Amino acid sequence: MAGEVVYADLNIPGTRLPRSSQPHSEYFHQCPHWHQLVLKIGAAGYVVLLMTVIVLSVWGKSLHTSYSLASVSQGSRCVLCPRYWLPYKEKCYWVSKETRMWNSSHEDCIRKSSHLLVTQDQEEMDYIQTITSEKNSVWIGLNFKSPERTWIWVDGSPFNENLPGERDCGVLKRNQIASETCSAELKWICRKDALLI
Repeated sequence: MAGEVVYADLNIPGTRLPRSSQPHSEYFHQCPHWHQLVLKIGAAGYVVLLMTVIVLSVWGKSLHTSYSLASVSQGSRCVLCPRYWLPYKEKCYWVSKETRMWNSSHEDCIRKSSHLLVTQDQEEMDYIQTITSEKNSVWIGLNFKSPERTWIWVDGSPFNENLPGERDCGVLKRNQIASETCSAELKWICRKDALLI
C-alpha cells in the first residue's frame, strides 16, 4: 500500500471551482437568456454596419471617379460634371482630342447625352477659347439648313446672323463664329447641363 496514490474530489461548502475548470455548459447558462439575445442582435448589427460602410465606400469611390466636383461662383451651390468634362457656370463641356467631320462630331456628342456647343454668349465663347487653346477652328452645333436657307443650332433655335462663305457648318475660331465645309476634320466641343447640388 505504500506505493498507491489516492485522489479525491473535495466538496467544501462555501467554495467554488475556478471558472476555467467549470464545464462549459454550466458557465454559459449563468448569463440570463436576454443577455444572449442582446449579444446576438449586437453582432448582427455590427455585421450590417460593416457591410453598409463597405457598400458606401465603394459607391463613393465610383461616384468620385465618374464625376468631377466644382463650385459654382454664384451662391453656395456646386455642380457635378461627368469625369473628363469641364464645369463652367451651370454647364459641362467636353473637348475632343481627335478630329472628325461635323456629322461624326455631332453624333459623338449625342452618344454622350449632350450636343455640340450651342452659344450666342460672348463670355461663354471666351471661356471655350481658354479650354481649347486652339488657334484652329472647333466644331460647334450650328449648320445651314438648305430648304429654309437659314443657320440653325442643333437644339432647333435660329442663329440670327449671316455667315460669309458657301460653307454649311459652324465653327468657333478665335472667339468668333464662322462657317466651314462640313467635311473638314476638326476638333469639337460637346455641352450638357450640369447636375446642380
